Amino acid sequence: MAAIEQLGSPGPTSWLVLRGRVWEGDEQDLVEQALALDGDVTVDLTEVAELTTGGCWALRRLADRVWESGWRMTVLITPDRPARDSLERTGTIGYP
Repeated sequence: MAAIEQLGSPGPTSWLVLRGRVWEGDEQDLVEQALALDGDVTVDLTEVAELTTGGCWALRRLADRVWESGWRMTVLITPDRPARDSLERTGTIGYP
């Protein structure tokens, strides 16, 4: 289960910082927290230790829900972290 920290921001975008293991079981918490922010969301994956295939699908569905609400979602990753490999392997990194 991922540790999800919600950070407010002085600007129009709020942040969700994820740590630990992100898997499909985190989807509901991610969606609830993102939609509660009521605006554009930045999801920080730079501290994620493991991102499963199901976690990638959870991020896709999260992006769909954020988009349906009329907002944008930005994902932060770093090239040398496990999250990037998972996002590339599943095709999520190019998901519209």
